[in-house]
Amino acid sequence: MTILEVKNLSVKIDGKEIIKNINFNLNEGEILLVIGPNGGGKTTLLKAILKIIPYDGEVIIKNNYKIGYLPQNIDNISKIPIVVFEMFKFFTNAKKEEIYKVLEFFNLIGYKNELFRNLSGGLKQRVLIALSILTNSKILLLDEPTNNLDLNAQNEFYNLIKKLKEEYRISMIIVSHDIGIVNAIADNVLCLNKIMFYHGKSNLTEKELCELYGSEVRLIIHAH
Repeated sequence: MTILEVKNLSVKIDGKEIIKNINFNLNEGEILLVIGPNGGGKTTLLKAILKIIPYDGEVIIKNNYKIGYLPQNIDNISKIPIVVFEMFKFFTNAKKEEIYKVLEFFNLIGYKNELFRNLSGGLKQRVLIALSILTNSKILLLDEPTNNLDLNAQNEFYNLIKKLKEEYRISMIIVSHDIGIVNAIADNVLCLNKIMFYHGKSNLTEKELCELYGSEVRLIIHAH
């Protein structure tokens, strides 16, 4: 079932065209990986879907589903002087038993009394995604979520993503520079460099990636 439609989406900033005529659907429980070079408009696409920047075209969210967003930079959020459990109580209407269920799912029980600002980057991300689940978000937009994580934290993150898909049927759009995870976690991939070069199954060839990035690249598979 399609839960998000993007039709002829274009964004101009100060008269400069950032992305042009983007078209795709996102289905329930689908992981869509958005890849492309720096400056190709990936973050702009997410912000347009969130409707926090002006755009031309249509963004249609079925059933008024809520969208959770994990930006690249969470420094401002990271300074919140509150323990994890109280953070969940403050930002959601969830009951205590619901909070504990999500804490267990995200392996955060041992951190429930820790100050959020003292957690590692990977743990902070898990807390923020857990908050999205508690607020009944059905779509998650994740912008370069593994950028500042070490290899172990990256593997934990990718395993969590797969669990979220299986257990909660969450639909996700993940922006990443890590083209090696295309075949490891994505159902579909969107190749973006101002225009959409490709949208479809995640069986990309090296030739297609070269066309997207404008240089020779090699697809190295990650075994997540």
